[in-house]
Amino acid sequence: MFKIKEDLYLILVAENLKGDATQICGFVIGKVVEDEGEVLKIGVDLPFQGRGIGRKLLENLLLKFRQRGVKKVYLEVRKSNKRAINLYKSLHFRKIGERKKYYGKEDALVFVYEFL
Repeated sequence: MFKIKEDLYLILVAENLKGDATQICGFVIGKVVEDEGEVLKIGVDLPFQGRGIGRKLLENLLLKFRQRGVKKVYLEVRKSNKRAINLYKSLHFRKIGERKKYYGKEDALVFVYEFL
């Protein structure tokens, strides 16, 4: 016997509405454990990048985390991903460490967001 814990993960998608067609153009996946959250994955399809979609997805995920009583949110990002790092810093995430070779040969930076 097993139990599926449906409230453990948060998945948000951004849709591009074109007439009757709907296209997913971005997503973010978060995980909640007790009073901590983690951003597991965020992505925006290349033609839609630079339009603030990633920011909006992350802002909405932070709101959902807050509603669930999360106090701190963690994430890892490739050290070379300057665009994502700038986004996280602009939303008041702060760097708290590094993980060597987290992405194979590339290091990761670890960030935290703390709700006041």
